[in-house]
Amino acid sequence: MKNTFLAAVLVVGAVTLTGCGSGEKAMTEAEHAASLGLTEEEYQENKEAAARMNMDVDEHVKMGH
Repeated sequence: MKNTFLAAVLVVGAVTLTGCGSGEKAMTEAEHAASLGLTEEEYQENKEAAARMNMDVDEHVKMGH
């Protein structure tokens, strides 16, 4: 009984994780730059600065505004 329950939980978990993000396409750097209101050059500069501070580029851009 316990093994059946554990197997069912694992199957449901695997199916749930498999479906995550399946329909979503990753943005290109140009698209991400545009969504942040930056040029591609500004985006690259912010991305490099964020990496030096161990931050995400989105966090770094928000910090600057």
